[in-house]
Amino acid sequence: MPIIPTRRAISGGIAALMLATAPALADQPAQAPAADAAAGAADAQNAPVDPDAVVARVNGHEITLGDVILMRANLPPQYQALPDEQLYEALVEQIVTQTLLADKAREAGLDQSRLAKLRARADARNFLAEAQLRREIEKAVTEDALRAAYEKQMAERKPVEEVRARHILVKTKEEAEAVRKELLDGADFAELAKTRSTGPSGPRGGDLGWFEKDMMVPEFAEAAFALEPGEISEPVQTQFGWHVIKLEERREKPAPTFEEMREELAAELESEAARAAVDAVREGVTVERPEPAPAPAAIRRDDVLIPR
Repeated sequence: MPIIPTRRAISGGIAALMLATAPALADQPAQAPAADAAAGAADAQNAPVDPDAVVARVNGHEITLGDVILMRANLPPQYQALPDEQLYEALVEQIVTQTLLADKAREAGLDQSRLAKLRARADARNFLAEAQLRREIEKAVTEDALRAAYEKQMAERKPVEEVRARHILVKTKEEAEAVRKELLDGADFAELAKTRSTGPSGPRGGDLGWFEKDMMVPEFAEAAFALEPGEISEPVQTQFGWHVIKLEERREKPAPTFEEMREELAAELESEAARAAVDAVREGVTVERPEPAPAPAAIRRDDVLIPR
């Protein structure tokens, strides 16, 4: 069955054709610009530009700087890293080639094909739908909204207890009892952990850092959270072996700062805004579905879109 080229496949083809029209790019790996070149590039990026500026004319068509910028924005990352001078020339040449090929396609009537019309409709629909969602999201995700969301979460936040502990992990209960006796006799916990513990925290003196109760297996967590600072547990068995635990400290977990939560809050507000925008446009709308409906398997019939 013929396969309709996907947008990704088409983009890959464009990149390959760009290399064909500018073979020098294929021979040169992307290089980091020198400091002075980087500074010049930064100045150029901030300079005002006219996206309607004509950069080439071919067969009566005008190619603008905006066309070039848009093509560059859709390139894969490996091409984005190429030097601007090479990339600019290659992109202009690529658009010239596309323009000439498009003219030939129109001469052949391909612009009147079902696939061409469907793709044009889909591209316009997708772009406008995404643009509307971005518009609603930008209105919703403001600094004030982010801070309000943060304050709301902090007001609703329940205190979370966490502890900092060390442990020594051994294979048998007998070993664990011997280790505990050494500790009670005055052995340094961290030094003993380095030589006796089989766990990955051994080289760190058994230090597990700060953790909440639900971050550890239940048997270990129950024992650790039942201790007082400085206290050493009886041997505790888990699926990993036998543990001797020493509680170092316990505290209420510090609340995350606004800056630490900014990205998470923004993602939540974006999601809420997108859902609200979709609900708003669909509210009260009647969707008609003529009968009989196509068989669901019809969505696999790519062959009916291929020009004959």
